[in-house]
Amino acid sequence: MIQIKGVRMNKYEITTIVTTYNADWEQLQKTVLSAIRQRNVIQQIIISDDGSDNNYFCKLKELFKKYSFDNYILLDAQKNEGTCRNLYKALLKTQSQFFKAIAPGDYYFSDDILYKWINK
Repeated sequence: MIQIKGVRMNKYEITTIVTTYNADWEQLQKTVLSAIRQRNVIQQIIISDDGSDNNYFCKLKELFKKYSFDNYILLDAQKNEGTCRNLYKALLKTQSQFFKAIAPGDYYFSDDILYKWINK
């Protein structure tokens, strides 16, 4: 977890950033669900896609709606610009002091891990 310093307003306690490029839907879904299920934190989720053939944004919107999760941003790119630029693009949209970058297929192993991280 990295702390972001700056002058922006912190609307959320932490942001989960999922960077993608031609991700597998099942793996992406597992990752996003583990973020949605986090308890006791005010969280933002940003999915930043780097020009994939299919970014799954329609399916992601349905998933967020199903779980009544509104604190998300979906960022796309017209072409692949690389991992660093993809993450940077998401960082510019964070509205929290802390963020955790995670990739499709990775997931939070417990539903209170973000709470534990920011309340050490």
